[in-house]
Amino acid sequence: MMFQPGLLFIPEKNGLKRGVWKFTFTLQMKLRIILFLTTVFLIEGENLYAQQYQWPTNASRAITSTFSEFRPGHFHSGIDIKTWNREGYRIFAVEDGYISRIKVSPYGYGKVIYQKLSDGNTAVYAHLKGFNEEIEKVIRNEQRKRDKYRVDLHFKAGKYPVKRGDVIGISGKTGTKHPHLHFEIRDAENNPMNPLLFGFKIKDAIRPTPVKIAFIPLEHGAEVDGGFTEKTYRLHRVGRYTFEIEDTVQIFGMVGLALSAYDMANDVPNKYGINSFRLKIDRVEYFKASYETFSFSDTRQIEVDREYRLWRKGRGLFHSLYIKKYNTMPFYSHRSNGVLNSSVMPGAHSFEIEVSDYYGNRSTVKGVFVYDQSRPMLYTIIGTSADEMFLSFSGDGIPLSKVELSGYIPGKGYLKIGEKKSLNNQNSIAFSLSRHLPEFTHIRAKGYSMLGASVPNTYLKLREDKEFKNGKSFKYEYYDDHLVIIYEHSEMINDIISLRIKREDNEETSLMVNRTGAYKYQASIPLIVLTQPIIIRALSYETGELLFEEKLELSHISQESGGMLLSKDGNFMAQFDEKSLYTDYFGEVIINENATYNDGDNDIISSVYQISPAYQPMKEVVKILLRYPKNAEDKEKLGIYYHDSKKGWVFLKNEHDTTMGVLSTKVLSLESFAVLKDSKPPKIERLNIVDGAVIEQSEFTISVKISDNLSGIEDERSIIMELDGKNLIFEWHPASKTASYESIVPLEKGKHKLLISVIDNANNRSVKIRNFIIR
Repeated sequence: MMFQPGLLFIPEKNGLKRGVWKFTFTLQMKLRIILFLTTVFLIEGENLYAQQYQWPTNASRAITSTFSEFRPGHFHSGIDIKTWNREGYRIFAVEDGYISRIKVSPYGYGKVIYQKLSDGNTAVYAHLKGFNEEIEKVIRNEQRKRDKYRVDLHFKAGKYPVKRGDVIGISGKTGTKHPHLHFEIRDAENNPMNPLLFGFKIKDAIRPTPVKIAFIPLEHGAEVDGGFTEKTYRLHRVGRYTFEIEDTVQIFGMVGLALSAYDMANDVPNKYGINSFRLKIDRVEYFKASYETFSFSDTRQIEVDREYRLWRKGRGLFHSLYIKKYNTMPFYSHRSNGVLNSSVMPGAHSFEIEVSDYYGNRSTVKGVFVYDQSRPMLYTIIGTSADEMFLSFSGDGIPLSKVELSGYIPGKGYLKIGEKKSLNNQNSIAFSLSRHLPEFTHIRAKGYSMLGASVPNTYLKLREDKEFKNGKSFKYEYYDDHLVIIYEHSEMINDIISLRIKREDNEETSLMVNRTGAYKYQASIPLIVLTQPIIIRALSYETGELLFEEKLELSHISQESGGMLLSKDGNFMAQFDEKSLYTDYFGEVIINENATYNDGDNDIISSVYQISPAYQPMKEVVKILLRYPKNAEDKEKLGIYYHDSKKGWVFLKNEHDTTMGVLSTKVLSLESFAVLKDSKPPKIERLNIVDGAVIEQSEFTISVKISDNLSGIEDERSIIMELDGKNLIFEWHPASKTASYESIVPLEKGKHKLLISVIDNANNRSVKIRNFIIR
């Protein structure tokens, strides 16, 4: 049975005649109908897409990446087929049709074929080394005609027809680093679909592996295990296909779950993304996601579908098991948005997460959470003697099931002292501690409620910790609509810490404070409070003594109208327009003079400007403007760079207003930026033709490595390769930094001159000349 856009076929059944209903669907409606029907047909053991395509290559039937996997800034729009790190395997037309487009580029898909199929879909074969003989002639002719490497040709139906199984190309690695075939199926409206929907079979009997689960507070005042920030928990295998979280997590307010997991298949070591998730609360389905199709126009929402904040903080890649309010992707088929909130009754609840790959291999994550507001555990010193101290611990209105005591030894950490369980559901648990214990500086008491959830820890100071030398400080964690203040005190105290915010009108507001460590305290405030500067103050609750204070002044960028962030020295500006953000943003520009940014080899001529917080997903671009010093020399060699923790300084294509002394660029992520000067020319190395060489063969190849230490080579158009004064059309492989050329026709015997010229993004040029003889 074939499905066509805009038509719903009703098969003949029970004597009723088949009919056709016509509808006009929006894109979102179409994608959601595909998702629904896919789910129904897969459950019934049928494939929604009756068309069985031919496998597109003889390289292997193994894949290295699956559909919809995370890529920075976009979803992976197809599958990657393994070619064993080699090139040259045959690429087959998966169905009858015609070649509708051929594109050649050193970047993106590299050499790619777009084939319009007989059913109206389009197959895409990318990163090819070359095409079949007929197509190769067309490309070479077009390249000679245009005298350049890049080609993008579109063809009408019937121009280049192909039959199922025809060889249309060979596999390669153009546009990418490692050889493989990137393969896509797109519908009539150019939306990518999971190619596995079309009858492809791979050997896969391996179930997904869940790794970690995250509980994420989604509103002001929301709690996870007594704190206002997210917490992640490692999962433990308890059966062949079942994983559990050992802790019973206590939550309150709006909280979302997120899962880190990967999949594998037989015979290959690659780790894949997950095809579908289903969350159940108390055995009732609460959220469901299945990744079958999406629109390229929405592909940046990968940063919304996944936990971009955790990824940017280096805590791993997590799938959100709830729908953010600005998420419009079509993957979710359940009416609930997946958020745990006050609709969940107080008390203990079980949760279950089913994690599946496309072929139905499934693993399950199980756990328990308690929905209730956290309450601190109280302690009382009920007596002392020459040899012992007597302590009593009780819950603040919550009966305790157990209390564990540990003592802290500087430089060694916590050492367990003992534990006691409640007898006959008594509210208090008593301990007697020897005064001849090791040199503990403080005691940590960890309690558990009768429902198994942990109660916020209580701490008792015994003596000074001389090794703890951290100063008093505030740190901040930003969420969509609230800010978490983390106060770290310089010493362990038994006193309660009070946190307050003071506005410009001198009005003070006390915050609810949760103690989250021996030295740490947390409080939460709505972001809307930050539309004006505030002073955050830490005070002793008992004496009112001011312990520490800090001014927090953030700029408010409206999601609807945009706005700008400006550095205090006036030399840096980030401009947000009305399309840049998914939600309102509160941020600042931190001027960072940290010497670690300079590795000694780079000439940084401005301050380093850090946009904070950096983990805000961007819907569209932000414009960065940076003024450099008036006395800067070699202005044509200046550029805006951002700092990457692994790559170092990375050049950004920018515009230069020499009159104003301002550089500008556009970015899709918030980073640390600076103006750098690149005065070093590119390197031309490993040229396979030496000067004065005598070459026997009349056909020859050129291979050369081209690199740059800082600003980099923009693309192949920054490289000139000439033979006897005539331009050569060569291939540029940016991943390996090599340029190569193969002679098609024999060179004439005699003397020849090869010139290679390269210019980097800072206008530094290198030239290499080789004279050689063909005989």
